[in-house]
Amino acid sequence: PKPTPKPDNIVEIFVPNLPKSQDFFAGGYKKNIIMVSSEKGTSITSHDLSKYCSIIICYGADPNADISTHKVYLRDADGNEIASGMLKRSNGVFWSFGTRQVELTFDSTYSGELFIGKDSPAHNIAVSEIYFKLK
Repeated sequence: PKPTPKPDNIVEIFVPNLPKSQDFFAGGYKKNIIMVSSEKGTSITSHDLSKYCSIIICYGADPNADISTHKVYLRDADGNEIASGMLKRSNGVFWSFGTRQVELTFDSTYSGELFIGKDSPAHNIAVSEIYFKLK
């Protein structure tokens, strides 16, 4: 089942409005997602991180992709890493049926453009939901 963060202390970043958003179709499932496949990352617009303590990224990957050694991260506009965490492999479960989540905690006063990236281009991930957790 798809993880659902508690709505009382989170702010959702609406993925369909983000740059490079696209419709993804697999196994009869259609959803707006952003694809993350390289260190450059994908912009998630500007935010004031002093209001938040973490970011929750909900994602999927190919069923046979071993992404368990891959790191996903949040970076500022200068490329400085604000937070990072390791991904979990899909274990044979397809994108739409194996949604995973990773929570990246941070303590930052950065305010500006933010990017989500991944440290290896070998296996793509599809980000379907993004939440900032309020302090």
